[in-house]
Amino acid sequence: TNRWLRNTDEVVGPHSVSLYLQIMSGEDDIVNHNMRCTRIDSQNNVQKHEVISKTLPGTSGWIWSDHTLAIYQNAQAFVEAGIKQHNSRIFLTRLFLKPCVVVADNQALLELLTEKEDHYEAGMDEYYDLFGDNLLFMNGPEATLTRKLLYPLFNEESKSGYKAITKDLVETWISELDASKPFNVYESTKHFALLLNLRLYLGLDHNKEPQLVEQFSSVATTHWHGMCSLPVNIKVPGLKSGFGQGVDAKDELLLLLREPFLVNMSESIPSEELQLNHLLVCCCAIIPKVFASVLTSFILMAPSWKPYYQTCSSEEEKEAALDKILLEVMRLLPPTTGGRRVARRDTQLKGYAIPSGMVVHFSFFGAHTDPAVFPEPNKFRPERWVEENKNDRCRMFAFGAGPRECIGKKMIWDIILIFCKAFVHKFEWEVSGDHLKQLKFIPAVRPKKKPHIQLLTKLN
Repeated sequence: TNRWLRNTDEVVGPHSVSLYLQIMSGEDDIVNHNMRCTRIDSQNNVQKHEVISKTLPGTSGWIWSDHTLAIYQNAQAFVEAGIKQHNSRIFLTRLFLKPCVVVADNQALLELLTEKEDHYEAGMDEYYDLFGDNLLFMNGPEATLTRKLLYPLFNEESKSGYKAITKDLVETWISELDASKPFNVYESTKHFALLLNLRLYLGLDHNKEPQLVEQFSSVATTHWHGMCSLPVNIKVPGLKSGFGQGVDAKDELLLLLREPFLVNMSESIPSEELQLNHLLVCCCAIIPKVFASVLTSFILMAPSWKPYYQTCSSEEEKEAALDKILLEVMRLLPPTTGGRRVARRDTQLKGYAIPSGMVVHFSFFGAHTDPAVFPEPNKFRPERWVEENKNDRCRMFAFGAGPRECIGKKMIWDIILIFCKAFVHKFEWEVSGDHLKQLKFIPAVRPKKKPHIQLLTKLN
C-alpha cells in the first residue's frame, strides 16, 4: 500500500490518495454517485473537467457481503449471474474485501487493456516480495522500454531455439507415454510443460540431471504456494506463513537459476538482478499449469473439433485448422479466469466513472462470450475465425492485450501448435464423460476431477 500511495501521489496528487483511503475504509457509497472527474490531457497536460453521467449498476455492499469465495468456486457462474442480475456486462460488487468493478464486456475490456494513458496499473504490488523488481510491477516508460528489450528474446527462434527444443522434448515425451494405460491428461501435460520450461530457460535436461529437476520443481511449488496465500510475511520464531515460505523459496530459486538463458538475457538487460527476477517469472510454477490448462482443454474437447479437423486434406489445411480450433478452445475455456487492474487516477471505462484506487476485475469468460462480438457465443465453431470473426483475434484475451500483453505470446502459441500437431498425428483417443462440466478455476482452469482418457492408437 505504501508503494502504491507513493507512486499515486507523484502522479495525481493527494486528492486521489484521499479517495483511495475512503474506499479502503468502507466509505464506498461515493462510487454510486455521479461524479466530476479530473482528467489529464496527455498531449498538453491541461486539466479538463468532464461530467460522467453513467452510474455503475450494482453495489459494493459491506465487507460481510464479499463475493470472493463465489468467484473462487465458480468464476464463470459468478460472472454470468452478475450479468443477468444487473442486465449489464459491467457491474459493481465486492471482491477480496474491496469495492470492485467487474468487466465482462468485450469492447470495454479491449479499451481497458489497450489504454495508453497509463490510467491503470497491474495491481500486483502485494506480491512484490515474491518476485522482486521486474516487468510485472513496472509502469509507464520503464515498462515500455523493458518490454521492447525483452520481446525478441521470447519470440525470435534464433534467440532461444524454442521450436527445436519443443519438438525434441515432445518426441521424447510421446515416446515415453504408455498407450495401454489410462492417460491422466492434466498431470501429464503439466509435467511436460515443467520439463519444457526447465529445458528452455535453464538448459536442464531431466534425463541427465533428474535430481536437480526434482529439486527445482519442489522449490517452485513452495514459491507458488506463497502466491496463493495472504500476502503477509509473518516473522515469529517457529512460525512461518505460506507467503513467508514463498519468499524464502524465491531466494532458493534465484540460486538455482543459471545459464544459458541468462547469457541471452544479459544482451537485453545489463542488470543481473533484473535478469534473475525476470527469469524467476519465466520459471514460476504457474507457467506449466497454464500450459497444461490449454493442452488439457484441447484434448478433452476433441469430440467438438474433430469433425472440423477431419475435413482437411492437406497438411497446410490441417495446420490452419488447428490454429482456429485452438482459438475456439481458448475462447470458451481460457487458461485463467481473468485479471485485474487498479485505477491510478479518476477515469472512466465505456462511460462509467472509475474512481482512483478502484479495483477492476476483468473476466475472460464474460468477454469471450459477449454476443455483441461473438454470435452464438456458447457454441464451439472454429469456422467463426474465418467467417464473422476473422478480424477479431485481438478480442480474444487469453494472453492479455495492449501494453501488458503476454510478452511471449508468439512463442507460446508456436509451442502449443507444435505439441497439438504432434499429439494429433501420433494418437487416436477416446473421451468418455464430460470432464469439463465441473471445473476448478484457481490458479488455472482445469477439470475438478482428474481427467483420464484412453489412448486408442499409438501411430508410427
